[in-house]
Amino acid sequence: MKTSLTGLMAASKDLGVISNNLANASTSGYKRSNAQFQDLVPAEGTGRPGVEAGRGVMAVEIRRSTLQGPLESTNGSLDLAVNGAGWLVLGSAKGGDNADTPQAFTRAGRLTMDETGRLVTSDGSPVLGYKALTGGVIGGDPQPIDILGAVGNKASNISSISIGPNGLITVTTPNGTNIPAGTIALAEFPNDSGLRSIGGNQLVPGVKAGEPRFAPAQRDGLGTIQQGTLEGSNVDITEEILSMVRAQQAYNGNARALQTSSEMLRTATETLIR
Repeated sequence: MKTSLTGLMAASKDLGVISNNLANASTSGYKRSNAQFQDLVPAEGTGRPGVEAGRGVMAVEIRRSTLQGPLESTNGSLDLAVNGAGWLVLGSAKGGDNADTPQAFTRAGRLTMDETGRLVTSDGSPVLGYKALTGGVIGGDPQPIDILGAVGNKASNISSISIGPNGLITVTTPNGTNIPAGTIALAEFPNDSGLRSIGGNQLVPGVKAGEPRFAPAQRDGLGTIQQGTLEGSNVDITEEILSMVRAQQAYNGNARALQTSSEMLRTATETLIR
């Protein structure tokens, strides 16, 4: 009965992960997850000599796929996609396993400007980058990007905004002057699968993710920034439905085995009572 129960719990966990993937199939920047399982084996010396009977299965981790999603053109001046390696860096993370990591990370690039002129995500989280210095040189630690501040805090000074492949944000004024407003920062982890979801398509480092490395786009193997584009989800709906069918079959099979074991136990008990 215990073996069937572990199979029931594992299949239920798998169904939950697959359902979440399907629910986010149209979410920009979403990365699909899959549950990883391993056998439960008895402790050495607890079974008969020469007999190795398993004790079931257990879910050990939820692993995230980092495959590139399809790039979808939107023509929005503040929509952007990361083509290649790297994560957009956000401030105001909700929390993580590493208490000294204040940022969150995402691949969802539907951005806007808030009322103060900062570049933010749709939920108001500030996008971090590097301050633009004289001559377009970047420097300092990642910080919120103040687009309006680059043009004297006057919205009337913004004619258009362009974002280059290296993440450099340039504001063009009505008189044709180009002013650098900052450069978008990207982050890379030793183990992207160690990132943990906190909702809102944002991730924070888990204990297995390792320390993030920050750099502008196009540097040290990081991808490029594509303006007017969003990265779609990397969920393959057909594959997820097939996985759901397999998980449902496993769930039903273990449920039937558990029911049969229960009935056998009840019959044995009734026979002994007689």
